Amino acid sequence: MQPRRLSLFALLFMAWMLPAAAADTGLDPLVFDSLAGELASGLASKQSTIDSIRTMFGWTDAQPRRLAVIPFDRGEASPIPDDVARRFNDALLDALVSRKDLVATPVARQDLKPVMDDMANFGQKGQIKLLEGAGKVEIRVKGRVVRVDGGVELSYRAIAEDSTVLASARRMLAFDWQAASAIPLDQAIEKAAVDLAGRAKDIRQVAVAGILSQPGNGHSELGRYLANRLIDRMRTRVKELRTIGVWVSVTRLEEANLEIGEQPVERLAADTAGNYVLSGDMTPLSQWVEVVFKLRGSGGDVTHHARITRASLDPALLPPALGRDDPFADDNLGRNRLMLSSDHGGNPVYHIGDTVNLVIQSAEDGHLYCFVQQSRGGIVRIFPNRYHAATRIAGRRQVTVPGTTMPFDWTIEPPPGEDLVKCFVLDRDVWAELPKSITAQDFEPMPGIKALDDLRAIFHALRRVALSEATLRVTVAERR
Repeated sequence: MQPRRLSLFALLFMAWMLPAAAADTGLDPLVFDSLAGELASGLASKQSTIDSIRTMFGWTDAQPRRLAVIPFDRGEASPIPDDVARRFNDALLDALVSRKDLVATPVARQDLKPVMDDMANFGQKGQIKLLEGAGKVEIRVKGRVVRVDGGVELSYRAIAEDSTVLASARRMLAFDWQAASAIPLDQAIEKAAVDLAGRAKDIRQVAVAGILSQPGNGHSELGRYLANRLIDRMRTRVKELRTIGVWVSVTRLEEANLEIGEQPVERLAADTAGNYVLSGDMTPLSQWVEVVFKLRGSGGDVTHHARITRASLDPALLPPALGRDDPFADDNLGRNRLMLSSDHGGNPVYHIGDTVNLVIQSAEDGHLYCFVQQSRGGIVRIFPNRYHAATRIAGRRQVTVPGTTMPFDWTIEPPPGEDLVKCFVLDRDVWAELPKSITAQDFEPMPGIKALDDLRAIFHALRRVALSEATLRVTVAERR
C-alpha cells in the first residue's frame, strides 16, 4: 500500500490557503493539525480484518484507501448547530489533506455532497451503503462533540468497512459555542418551522399566545413579529394551517377547574387533536436574542430553541430595557401558591372594547384581594366588590372575576398600553385592618395609592398573617 502523493504545486497552494481558511473559521488550526496527526499515525500502524486478509493472500491494491470525514450523527454535536459542526469537520479535512504521512486519500466534501446531505438520517449500516453507492470509500472518520467549560471536547475515530476502529484522537478546543451558534433571523425561523412542523405532525390549528420578552413576561413588537414569521413558514409545510386567538368561554373555564399551576386557557385551547397553542420566551442579549418556541397540544409539548443574531433584526423591533421596578418580583414567595390567569390566557392581549375575565386559583383556602393598575392611570379594587363582598375562597377551586356570577363587565378602555393585575391571598380576614383608601370604594381609583408598590407595602405590613401574591400583565391594543 502506497502513501498518497501530491504535486509540489498543490502542496504549496494548500499551504498558502490553509492559514486563511483557519482565520476565517475562527478555529485554532493547531488543534486540528494535532487531531489529523494522531489519526494519520493510527492509520499507518493498524490494519482492519479485511486488510489483514488481503495482506495474507497478497491481494494488496495499488491505490491507497479512500477516506471520508462524515457528518455528525444527530445528537453527537448537540451543543452546537449544524453549520458549526460542519466547520469542525472541514477544518479536520483540511488538516488531513496537508499530511504527507497519511496512508489514505481524503475525499473532498463536495465530491460526496449529495451523500453527505443524507447521511445524518442513517445509522452506521446505512452510512456504509451510501458511501459505497457513491464510490468506494474504505474509511469513515466520525466525530463527536461534548460541551465542556471554556469550549468543547472533539473526538474522532477512523473506522474501516468492517467497523474496526483504526485510529482515534481527542482534543480540547477553546470555543465560544454560544456566540458561534447564533444564526441570522431567516435561517433561525426556517429551522424552527421545519423542526416544529415535523414533530407536531397532526397540527392543523394554532392559537397564538405570544412570544414574551424576558425578564418581565411582556408582549412586544419583536415577539409578535417572530410568531407571525414562524406561522408563515410553517404554512409552507402544513397545508391549510389555521390561526386563531387565545380565548375560552367563561362557562367552559368555570366548568373545567384545572389543577393549580396549569394555565387553563392554554390547556383547554389545545385539548383537541390537531389544535396547538404557540407560546414562548425571548431574552435579548448583547450579541444575540435567545428564543424558545413552544407548541402545546393534546399529545404533549414540542419545543425549539433558537439563538438569533441581533445584527439580523430590525433595531426598531427590539424591546426597550426594563426599568428597575419589577412587579413580578414577589410573586408566589409565600407558603401558599396563587395562580392568576384570564380568559385570554396567562399573558393576555385584549383590544379596546373587549371584556376581561380573570381566572384565579389558590392552592389553599384563603382570603382574596385583587386590584388593577390601569394604563390610563389609577389603581382600582375589583375583588372583593359590591357584588361579592366575601373575601374567602376555597383552595384548589377556580374563581372567575367577574365570571357569570358577578353582574358587571370589566371593559378595556383606551389608551393602549398595559394594565397590571395584582392579587393577594392571605390566611385570615384582614378587611378591618386595611386603610379606608382600599376599603371605601370599588371600581374607582383609590386615593393616595399611586403604584403597586404602595399596595404591596400595605399588605406586607400586616402582622400575624401568611401572604402570597401574583401578578398578571394585560396588554391593551388598538382594535385593527
